[in-house]
Amino acid sequence: MKTKKIYLLLIIVFILLSLFLFNKDVIFQEGNPVSVLKGIIQLNGTSTFVRIKDNPITYVTKTGNSEELFNYIKKEYNVVFKEQMGSGHIFEGSEKSVILTSKQYTRFYQIWEYSELNIISLKFSAIMAEDLKEGLPNENLRYEKSISLENLFNQEEVVIDLYFEKSQEESFESNAVYAFLQYNNKVYELGTVSNYGLEDLKVEAVDRTFDGKNEIEIVGELGATYIEMKLIGYNEETKELVNLLTMGTPEYIDLDHDGTDELIGVSAGIVPGYVNIYRWNGKHFEMAEISKVTKSLYSGLENKNDTLYIVTGNYDENNKMIFRYFIYKSGKIFEQ
Repeated sequence: MKTKKIYLLLIIVFILLSLFLFNKDVIFQEGNPVSVLKGIIQLNGTSTFVRIKDNPITYVTKTGNSEELFNYIKKEYNVVFKEQMGSGHIFEGSEKSVILTSKQYTRFYQIWEYSELNIISLKFSAIMAEDLKEGLPNENLRYEKSISLENLFNQEEVVIDLYFEKSQEESFESNAVYAFLQYNNKVYELGTVSNYGLEDLKVEAVDRTFDGKNEIEIVGELGATYIEMKLIGYNEETKELVNLLTMGTPEYIDLDHDGTDELIGVSAGIVPGYVNIYRWNGKHFEMAEISKVTKSLYSGLENKNDTLYIVTGNYDENNKMIFRYFIYKSGKIFEQ
């Protein structure tokens, strides 16, 4: 009988040890798990959330049972729930804005970290459209191919002609590519659109101004770490083609999780890193420089806990890089 009890005890110890080993990363994700485990023990029918830390202020709830915690936050800090962005739940009031950021602690519990938000309104600078310049290929260029785009600008066809220099090898991957645009019996010079041949050059009709009308987007590599985009549109007032935007290293990312991608420019190996946010205001594009607005040496993007953050960095008095994290929404960035 005694031997059976020993075997049973060993089995229980083995099971507990196995569970610990397989879940140790989760158990220790908050550092010392004692405060978390104490909070979990205190959770019951009358207490659906427990404060487990003071710095930063942190709570624990059962998974999917955060309503009473939210109500407490609203009453305690005189705020109302505004929206969810990734794992962050934003509350706003007349005097402050706060965020509760959730992390899963095993599949049964959630950890909620509270922090007040520093909100910065981005200053967007106007980027005015420029008229395209008419021009024909010179005698030093060799025609390579044409790309036809239909249903653009009064439903007329637009043709993009691509040229190499005659001195370059035919179809060589490092050749510079020059573009000319044919429209309405006119030829416009677009300049260099790639320095690495045709393979990665993209020319397509897309609606980047969200007005139901397509523009011409040309994207090509001009350097080892630099990609350039040209966006060609149509001016309804002057009836002329215009360059709406020329920018470096474009990315289309849903920064604010609203289902619509933002147009951003990011560094791709260029030091220091940068993030520029572009938007269309109905007449022209505007740009906000994150590093400039936050007075930072560096800015970039980082995905943490399924939330995309804008990260900035500056050196402190000890020459140590200090990072700040922001969430973007509607022309503002919210510091976490």
